[in-house]
Amino acid sequence: MSSFEDRRASYISLNKNHKDTISLMLKAYMNEELPNDKLQQLYDEYSINKNNHKDTDFNLISLIRLLYLSRTNHMQHEDIYLKYKDLLKNEKFWLSKNEQYQCYWSENHMICYLSSWHLWNQFNNITDDRCDLLLKTYLTIKTKYYFYEFFSQVYNMYTLSALLNIYDFTSNETIKELAKNCILILLQQFSEVISQNGTMFCSAGRTYNRYKVTSDGNNCNKLMHLLTGLSNENTISTIGTFFATTTFNPMMNYITPYHKNYEKTYIISHGDNEFKKIYNNLSFVDRTLFQWSAGNYFNPENVDDTVKLINDYNLWGHAHFKLEPYKTILSIIPKDVIVSSCNTFKALTDGSKLCDINYHIYNHNFITLTSVENYNRGKMGAQQFPWVANIGGVSVFTQSGKISTLGDLHEVIGNSNLPCIKQVKNVLMAMYNPYDILKNTTSQTNLDMTVYLNWQGFDNEIRAVNKSWYFGEKVNDGFSSYIAVYASNGVKEDASGNIYNSKDMQGWLAITGDENDYKNLTAFKNEVISNTNISFKEMKPKNLLNVIICSDAYYYGKVKFGDISFDMKW
Repeated sequence: MSSFEDRRASYISLNKNHKDTISLMLKAYMNEELPNDKLQQLYDEYSINKNNHKDTDFNLISLIRLLYLSRTNHMQHEDIYLKYKDLLKNEKFWLSKNEQYQCYWSENHMICYLSSWHLWNQFNNITDDRCDLLLKTYLTIKTKYYFYEFFSQVYNMYTLSALLNIYDFTSNETIKELAKNCILILLQQFSEVISQNGTMFCSAGRTYNRYKVTSDGNNCNKLMHLLTGLSNENTISTIGTFFATTTFNPMMNYITPYHKNYEKTYIISHGDNEFKKIYNNLSFVDRTLFQWSAGNYFNPENVDDTVKLINDYNLWGHAHFKLEPYKTILSIIPKDVIVSSCNTFKALTDGSKLCDINYHIYNHNFITLTSVENYNRGKMGAQQFPWVANIGGVSVFTQSGKISTLGDLHEVIGNSNLPCIKQVKNVLMAMYNPYDILKNTTSQTNLDMTVYLNWQGFDNEIRAVNKSWYFGEKVNDGFSSYIAVYASNGVKEDASGNIYNSKDMQGWLAITGDENDYKNLTAFKNEVISNTNISFKEMKPKNLLNVIICSDAYYYGKVKFGDISFDMKW
């Protein structure tokens, strides 16, 4: 396999003359002349976004990178700097009162703004203690608790781009070392969930629908091509150009350790009641923004801070709060009573928080299985991807709400109600039992409570065995990988072959395997059916004492497959 330096050189040669303005960074890295028309296009892209009140931070990280990379080209560099002074003279890198458009607080936006602020200050010999405090705090917390937007192929790529800017260009050695440690975390995590054939589907804190159903064309693939060589996507992208022009040297082996019965559990983030302790070095305003970066807005533990900051800074009209899931939340709960009623509506307000994450990874040959355990169960989601199996490039997962890249369910919600999940090695159980308030407000929220199974793209499949089991096979380079999915009572198929279940309480089971253990799909099917004990049932109080102690029924699931045995109670 080629080396990183070989892939870097090939990537630059292939893309440095691309029409996209990010190709300017490749030419600057090679100390080549930068086309003036493309430079003007880069400036215009920033100005258009600024004038249209769109977030400018993704433009900023490219502008900053080009500024520093072009330093060896003295004549053009001076022109670029003078242009930037005019472009950025009114740029605000952090929240101020009455802001209505820029989102400074989601985790990826935050580091893009902070890194650009820090490096622009540095270039202009400006000292700003608040900026450096915020940046050091951000980086330090990530090295301790990892990233709130965990395993996000979408957002972590922008986060990583900003981190590379810091690592490559800061003169502050403390900040540089912190950035390096953050970079190492992200590179290792994505290497742990890429399949042996270079495809990637992984459970995530925030993602979009297309990342659930296709592994082709994603920004992340260009990073993994450069880092591992497993992905063959070498076309231009933001993270591709940043990683191809970095001074960071990925020395460790990002391939061999992760594709033979590899298992790992990450404990990510922290409790939603720990922000005051963790961010005790920050002001109220800055701490609250970090709470928001973890999705903690209107949940009971943090709603007081949210409402106070929104009121103090006049943010009720901010574009961010007109988006889902906040649009749905604020359409159901009047803002003047949201603090007093947040516990009543917890199923709506609590689902967006990215706290207390137990993240499970199983990676073997062409199979990965990833999930988050017992996370925000029964609550409305906010872009989370609770579990997914990657079977040789085929994604298999359940989702509450229609699965579509267009779809009826707004993809920023992602799941109308999140499941309770447990995973042990290559076996995973997911149970759905939405809060009553979600079921009772579907006319207002337009939430689809039906659970759908994403099941397409197999080379061979066996459907509806015993009206409950589904088996799929994917062949890669002559090697077969398998998955079995079990659905509890109520599962149906429509005329188009879509698999779904509309029961209030329902359970799903996934088991993976490959031809090393089963000679063909039929053998896998027979082994699974004959050696799996699975049950899902609603448990109701049996006597008056139980009714008094615990009036609610609960849902119970139990599975035994080979030497793997576990249960869940909800």
